Amino acid sequence: DNLVMLYDRAKRSEQAQPLAEETLRRRKAQLGEDHQDTLASMSRLAEVLNSAGRHEEALAMATKSLRKREALLGEDHPETLVGRHLLGWVHQSMGNWDQAIQQYEATWQKRKEILGVNHHSTLDVARNLVEVYELAGRPEEAAAVRRESESSAAEGSDPS
Repeated sequence: DNLVMLYDRAKRSEQAQPLAEETLRRRKAQLGEDHQDTLASMSRLAEVLNSAGRHEEALAMATKSLRKREALLGEDHPETLVGRHLLGWVHQSMGNWDQAIQQYEATWQKRKEILGVNHHSTLDVARNLVEVYELAGRPEEAAAVRRESESSAAEGSDPS
């Protein structure tokens, strides 16, 4: 998965995708479809597909991974929240603003509760939420999320 991630970040999806597919195939065979490492590989493949512009396939893979994580780990588990954030990103990439907002809002609220308002993962999803609110023509909501994130960071209310 690390090499897949490096290729993907380097915008080399033609090399990342076959590796991601092979890693997922092997993990399914060795660990089973419901193992956390298999689900992580499923999400990684969804990321690669999304980066390559294969959004429908990415959406199906991200949705499947998220549903399995919800069932196996629960809605509040950090890995489930990673999957929800990924699903938001796929929807955002597709221009599905309302669906992206729904996923990002749910992730942001849970991460604030579980990880704290200043945790880097909470701030990451807040930035994505601001961006998609702006893309959706909802500047007031974008500004509200930005203000909340900035005031929390300024207060230093969470040492995470």
